[in-house]
Amino acid sequence: MSRTDAFDNFLPLSSEINPETPFAFYLELVAIRARQILKTRSEEQVVSALDVVDWILDEGNEAQSEDMMEVLSEDSDQDSYVHTDAKALRLFMPRFDIKGQEAFPNATWEEYFAILALAQVGEVINSSVSDPMMDMPKNIVTRSDVEAWVKGSQLEQLLEATETIGVAEFLAEEKSDLARAGKRGGKQRAAKFEALKTHVKQTWQANHQQRSNRDAARRIWHETPDHLKKVLITDEPEKRLEIWIGKWKKAK
Repeated sequence: MSRTDAFDNFLPLSSEINPETPFAFYLELVAIRARQILKTRSEEQVVSALDVVDWILDEGNEAQSEDMMEVLSEDSDQDSYVHTDAKALRLFMPRFDIKGQEAFPNATWEEYFAILALAQVGEVINSSVSDPMMDMPKNIVTRSDVEAWVKGSQLEQLLEATETIGVAEFLAEEKSDLARAGKRGGKQRAAKFEALKTHVKQTWQANHQQRSNRDAARRIWHETPDHLKKVLITDEPEKRLEIWIGKWKKAK
């Protein structure tokens, strides 16, 4: 069954998972996590975006093979390298531009990984409601062999879905943390910078207005507390103070 059929029996954002489905509890956890990332998207957008994910994975197959050969040395056991869609999609990220889509505007990679995870959940559900003899290896003939093969395939798909949603959450968290860190860091640096500038101006106004700009800057820098000095990483901090004093003097 094609990956793009994954949502035939499972609406990615709204379907409940039948408790009788194999590994239902774990599939539900994956779905909840993926839907959280896709909370601003519609069902139609997600279904449409799966086609793009499928296209990326198909187009990138050759690149994945090249990557595998680079990862493995000549002495390595190539069977130890496990191909998964999550690994492939991570590999292909630099190779594809996902901007400018009309059906899935402002697409992000974490959303694509979340969609892939939901598709993998859908594939497990599809395998539980479809004819188990479809796509069955020829060497599997007995009923117990069939059940074991289906169960093994479903478990493998669940593990892949767990890996995929983990990548999605990592990308989302990394972006969020970087944004928060950037905001915190920016505010912190700006606050300290303003504190330094205020200190320099007040010290200059109180004690050094009659001195030359250079002399005043040198003296003020010498008097500045160390915790404020750390704000300026330039090799010539006194020169920066001299420029400020020149502007204040000119404004006065």
